Amino acid sequence: MKPNNEQKKEFWGGCGLTFLRAKDGTITWYDTEENFVDFGYPDIDLNNLFRYAVPQALKVIAERGYCPPIMKLFQLWYDELVTQTGDSSNIEQAALALFRVLRQVKEK
Repeated sequence: MKPNNEQKKEFWGGCGLTFLRAKDGTITWYDTEENFVDFGYPDIDLNNLFRYAVPQALKVIAERGYCPPIMKLFQLWYDELVTQTGDSSNIEQAALALFRVLRQVKEK
């Protein structure tokens, strides 16, 4: 299941991105250096996830004492992908599975 806008807002905000809503309702996202990221909500794709979300998740995993954190993250991702789809070759499904795992890491 794809995330709704509220879940996207919470997720990207937790990754350090900030958004501005213009008077006309347009949303613009920026990274921590105030560089433009995207209009609307950033796409949930592997590029954005690895650029903005994975570094945050690795910090959380390391703080919890998992060692090595990158291996734990990739194991969780692979398990989610295979459990949900039974197929690890679909790029869109891979991005959604990584999104779900990154949300779980932050929430626990």
